Amino acid sequence: MGTPLALPLCAALAPATTASAQDFGCEQIITTSEPDLREVIAADLDGDGDRDALSVSDDGNAIVWYENTDGLGAFGPRRVIAEGTAVVWEPESAFVTDLDGDGDRDVLSASMLDDKIAWYENTDGLGTFGPQQVITAAAFGANDVIAADLDGDGDQDVVASAFFGSTIAWYENTDGAGAFGPEKLISTLTTNPRSVLAADLDSDGDQDVATNSSTTGESWHENLDGLGSFGPPQVFGAGSGAPLHAADLNGDGLTDILAASIPVTSPTLWYPNAGLGTFAPPQLIVNQAAHSIAAGDFDGDGDQDVLLGQGHDDEVAWFENTDGAGSFGPQQVVSDDALFVVSVFAADLEGDGDLDAFSASVWDDKVAWYRWGPCPGGFPSAEVVRLGTPPNPAAFLPGVTSGPIPCEVWDPVVDHSSFLPFALSDVMGISTTPINVPSSIGTFLCTPPAPSLIFAKSPAFPFQIPVPGDCALIGTTVCAQVLSRDFFGNVALTNALDVTIGAF
Repeated sequence: MGTPLALPLCAALAPATTASAQDFGCEQIITTSEPDLREVIAADLDGDGDRDALSVSDDGNAIVWYENTDGLGAFGPRRVIAEGTAVVWEPESAFVTDLDGDGDRDVLSASMLDDKIAWYENTDGLGTFGPQQVITAAAFGANDVIAADLDGDGDQDVVASAFFGSTIAWYENTDGAGAFGPEKLISTLTTNPRSVLAADLDSDGDQDVATNSSTTGESWHENLDGLGSFGPPQVFGAGSGAPLHAADLNGDGLTDILAASIPVTSPTLWYPNAGLGTFAPPQLIVNQAAHSIAAGDFDGDGDQDVLLGQGHDDEVAWFENTDGAGSFGPQQVVSDDALFVVSVFAADLEGDGDLDAFSASVWDDKVAWYRWGPCPGGFPSAEVVRLGTPPNPAAFLPGVTSGPIPCEVWDPVVDHSSFLPFALSDVMGISTTPINVPSSIGTFLCTPPAPSLIFAKSPAFPFQIPVPGDCALIGTTVCAQVLSRDFFGNVALTNALDVTIGAF
């Protein structure tokens, strides 16, 4: 098989080593430089109509974002929102919403070791963020934060959990412009809460609050008056200590709750809302643990499927809602190359009407995304044989099983039946410019490649060149040529393949 001496294919390409799932494309890396990630969020931070990526790094003490530069998933460099222990010490969570009512997306954070809930104004609507504005520095072990209109006045209030303080609290947006009032306790009865969510769970038109604890279980608090007065915890689950997600999984118009599960032997469940905030017994999604959970209609059939980040298995996977009523099919792996996945997110990254997937993983410091479906368009791939003048042997043949297509492995081969039959090695170089320069070993047909664009293999096997899933590569042309050496020390050049990356 082909062994790359460095990085594959061309300077615009990156390695594509992920196993792809049914209907999801291969992994596309946004960054591998954010230590101990906690969360990834997709949101339009620069107001250009597409989804950018935001990540939360615990050990990096950083909340940063990456611009979707072309609206198709080509991400720009790291841009800092908040960084450093003096500002945000071990952030665990972020949330994106318009806190000051100016029509753009601001950012919230919860950081554990400085007990802060804070926000950052998007000052120009283009992703330039102002200094940290502290809502509270007394949320002991702050570990999750969200925003919702809890008092019905049309602006976004803030809800947060504090792990060490065992509190769930909310903070009123007093002026609709991001001035927040003092802590208003929702509960002190949830031991070491892991997450919070806000949703209308009793169908009365206001936002209730749910939380999760591995000790005291999954529970929810009714918004009694629609103004932010909350009732006692109503426990509906045994507690998995992992994030919750709200979605209507059975199509009855009520908001159900999905619960990820951290213990390695625990199942991932969902709780059907039986009406008025009562929950039926839990239903199985999969008998495997998950550190993160999201829902969305991935396959476009009108119901809500489930996306999991299965940290113990290093997998991102999705589960089809097979009947629209919450019966889930088998695991379909999106990626098995995200080392200890802790966060997944579903969003339409490319504006093509379907949902793509995002992941953040701890042990490889990686944020990545995965396209739903193949690259759009009908642009065919091409591998044109060029012999040169004088002609080289026509021994370098097009891909055996696949042409140069995003998310596939391009596998051209050298035919040694008559060309150096006792060959010991084949070395392929890839460059962007065709040439025609005769020499004593044949005609050079491609400009000399950079070291990162050279691949070596045994003559017994095809090359194996992974093509990343970046649709922007479609239409890109490159030139490939092979230099072979045989047992007797003979060296010779093959023909070139003038290659065009296509959608099929």
